[in-house]
Amino acid sequence: MNILLDELFDEDLVADLATHHHRVVHVGQTRYTGSSDPALVPFAKNFDVFITLDLHRQETEWVAVNQGLIEGGLQIVRLRLPRRLPKTRAAIRQQCLEPLLRKFGEWEALLRAGACLITITHLGTVIRARIPAEVQAMLAQRSRL
Repeated sequence: MNILLDELFDEDLVADLATHHHRVVHVGQTRYTGSSDPALVPFAKNFDVFITLDLHRQETEWVAVNQGLIEGGLQIVRLRLPRRLPKTRAAIRQQCLEPLLRKFGEWEALLRAGACLITITHLGTVIRARIPAEVQAMLAQRSRL
């Protein structure tokens, strides 16, 4: 699986994910550093999965803003951060990234089963997994509002 990792993640996560036999590229290591998620669409199409941070946006709002990523056929894993982030990098790693890596297989299986958008907690627990038809219905409903 080819994974594009949001630049808001620590670059150390690249090596951690690579141990699961995946090719991982950190956005911060590309010419797209500093770009918004929608600006990443052309580059992201070269990957199977984009792992990004959710900065407390509602799912429908996030999908509307990042519609191009999903319509480009990219599968997305959104990591919802806790309301209060730990203060140190070591604490962030222990409280957010290590649980994420332990549960990697669970959401990887959902992606392989056809989910295109998975939202997970900072502990790696799946909140919801959406298939393409559900995401399209969300977008259609939003456009009617």
